[in-house]
Amino acid sequence: MPVEFINDHVLFPERPNWAFDPEWSRAWQTQVSTGLEGPESRAGMRAIARVTLKWTPSIRNLQERSQLDDRVRAALLSGKACCAYWGRGSKLSLDCSADAVTLQATPWTFAEGDWIFFLDQATREYNVRQITDVTGLVLTLDDAVDRTFLAHTMVWPLLFGRLAEDAMDAETNHHGNFTIAITETNPAGAGTPIGDYTPPDPEDLVAIPDMEIGDSFVVR
Repeated sequence: MPVEFINDHVLFPERPNWAFDPEWSRAWQTQVSTGLEGPESRAGMRAIARVTLKWTPSIRNLQERSQLDDRVRAALLSGKACCAYWGRGSKLSLDCSADAVTLQATPWTFAEGDWIFFLDQATREYNVRQITDVTGLVLTLDDAVDRTFLAHTMVWPLLFGRLAEDAMDAETNHHGNFTIAITETNPAGAGTPIGDYTPPDPEDLVAIPDMEIGDSFVVR
């Protein structure tokens, strides 16, 4: 199977080996710089955290391992990767064979513009579609799925980001399992794909008054 791109990101469709729980963590981006009078100054976007998802893929044979290697190389070259947000799944309430999805009650909030990942656990066949409309628990897709996914099948949102520095840590020094880690690069929220950001109009920005050395201000 060739490397597949979703929204310019390399897709990692490998499902987890459920003998090892997927792990996720959050980090807030901060920056330290030298102040005008010498002391360091710290700034941080603490309201929005970047999520890192780490999981152990279930690889059955050398062919699947070779496909995974191809995806890793492509993701390292492009700097972009995506995967199902394992651990944040929802269940289908009804069979899905067209462009409409009905979910069971779920704590995950899907939004227009999000991507959804379907996986047949028996065959490992998958589909990825973008959501064009949300009405309660009914989602409308940009295109019909190419197979029937039965009721109670799990579906997941997609997490867009890049391979983390420890993207392929070995589980142990004597075991063949390894982990994949993807760090989110778009912590702004659902429904905002990477690359669709539009900068604000300069006329809408609030001007900062002239300041002198010794003045202080608060960033909120």
